[in-house]
Amino acid sequence: MEEACNFYHNYLEKRIVSSIPRVLGTTQNNYHYEVLKLDDPIIMTLGYQTGCCFRLNGMSKEFLKYCSESLYARVIVIRNEKREICAMIPIIRNGNVISGNSIEV
Repeated sequence: MEEACNFYHNYLEKRIVSSIPRVLGTTQNNYHYEVLKLDDPIIMTLGYQTGCCFRLNGMSKEFLKYCSESLYARVIVIRNEKREICAMIPIIRNGNVISGNSIEV
């Protein structure tokens, strides 16, 4: 718990600007997508919810930190029609190109 609190304070709480805009919407199949807010604490639990290594004690801990502090990175969440999280996508910007690292479901 202490690690999560420190992570939130050191990385998420300090973000105020990003080169990637916040976008949200719904697909024709009723999936809801959202580029998370810069200070959204859900980023700390997404790896656990989607069963991937994008978590505080996972193999992608450093990439999680990068997505939490960098001007050029954010995270997209995809929810089903019940608004349950079913996938997440870490995204990064390189010039005019935004690309997803992977889709974790």
